[in-house]
Parts: sequence; structure tokens; C-alpha cells
Amino acid sequence: MKWTEPWVKSIQNQERYSLISKGVLISCLIWTLFFVFLALVSLLTKDDFINHLAKTIWIAPVGGFILAWGMYTIRWLSPVKIDSGPKGIIRIKADNITSIPWELISSYTFIVDGIVFKFTDDSEITFLLPKDIDRDLIAKELEAHSIKKGVL
Repeated sequence: MKWTEPWVKSIQNQERYSLISKGVLISCLIWTLFFVFLALVSLLTKDDFINHLAKTIWIAPVGGFILAWGMYTIRWLSPVKIDSGPKGIIRIKADNITSIPWELISSYTFIVDGIVFKFTDDSEITFLLPKDIDRDLIAKELEAHSIKKGVL
């Protein structure tokens, strides 16, 4: 059981794209401070420290913001991948990995464009399925792990 969610639908189902969210701004600050540190270390070798500092310090915030925004955009645009292993189902989105143990899944139901897993605490999660995936193969693997087919 391994698939990648349809990219366009997966993008529509995630948080809004925001370059001024708290996490992105913290990342911008960290990268800017890193570049300031590098600039200060490299300028210590110069004779005219103040003159070179005034010429090069602008690179730190520009580089920090561009790098942070680029990394956020790549992370935001990355597809969601679903995989299974001996201990459960794995959902991977960029650097975010979620593991769902087999024991927590009580039942599953196929819907038009995905699959809904119902957990032992009555919560649910929906994964999108590509059109060309073999649903019977998924059902066989889920049944092999003693997960029964449910009804919504």
C-alpha cells in the first residue's frame, strides 16, 4: 500500500499559503541572524571594518528572508505520500511524518476520491486516492492487519 495523493487536491486541503505566518517569520529571523554572524566573522579579517560592514550587512536580511520563504514554498508545495509498514500507516508531507499504528484503526471506508479511516476513539482521517490505484490491493492489506471494512 503506497501512493501519492493527487497534488492539486492535496494542496487545496492544507493550510493557506502565508509568507507572514509566525513560523515563517521566525525562520526568516533565524536565517538573518545566521547570515549576520557569518558577515561579522568574515569582516573581522578586514582592515576597514565599519566601511565593509555598511557595504555588506544588507545581504543578511535579504538572504535570510529569501531562503526562509523559498524553503516554506517548497515545503508547502510538496505532495503528500502515504505508505504502510509493519507497524502502521505513514503519512509524509515534506518534513512532517505522521505514523498511525494499526491498532488504532478500527475500520475503513472507501469514498469517491479517497479512503476514510475510523479510529478506536471514533475520530476519523481521510486520505485522497489517485484515480488509477487498485483499491482491492489496499483492502487486502488492511484486512491482513485485521481492519474491517466499515460503513459511513
